[in-house]
Amino acid sequence: MGAQQLKDIKIMLQRHRTANDPEFGLNSETAELHQLRDYIDAVLNTDSIERLSLEFECFLNEDTDLLIDLGSLMTFKVWGNLVEVSWSSVSLHQKEIECFFEQRQKPLESLRFSTVHLLTGSWADTLEILRTAPTGYQVSLGGLSGAECTDLSDEENKRIFHKQSDDYWGTSRAEDFVTGASEKTPLTADETDQHDA
Repeated sequence: MGAQQLKDIKIMLQRHRTANDPEFGLNSETAELHQLRDYIDAVLNTDSIERLSLEFECFLNEDTDLLIDLGSLMTFKVWGNLVEVSWSSVSLHQKEIECFFEQRQKPLESLRFSTVHLLTGSWADTLEILRTAPTGYQVSLGGLSGAECTDLSDEENKRIFHKQSDDYWGTSRAEDFVTGASEKTPLTADETDQHDA
């Protein structure tokens, strides 16, 4: 089958509504969502994938943090050839992220988290997992929520997750930690106290 030879897959589900349109009806319990997950499972069930982008903006509710749970989609198989990953508007458990990286057979070249919600675990431990994963990849982290991010002030969030300069190649403290450019995790109490002093 042709799908079994796919190397680049991008699944993007976006909302295109006006103010007068009804609310999008999918949630975690609808039959339509289960059918969608079955479809995505089938599409991803190939060992040939090298670059994968999953963007589920349509499941992002402006009033809640309810995003589509991506974990089971990413841990049901070993991704032998995957070198680029982009996850946007999804929710994950720390254990699922850890499992995904434990199954890695090749170092990633690129990893992007955009509007990712951590359901359980901590971002401090998750950043450590990303840091100790097979190295050599570019990292982009933005719009992280859940866990200790819930208690961060806007100032703390900006200090940790926003670029430290306006330069195109600027990086955040979290990204520097993951790539090894910095030795100190930006989410420890000591680091927070140091910057608040």
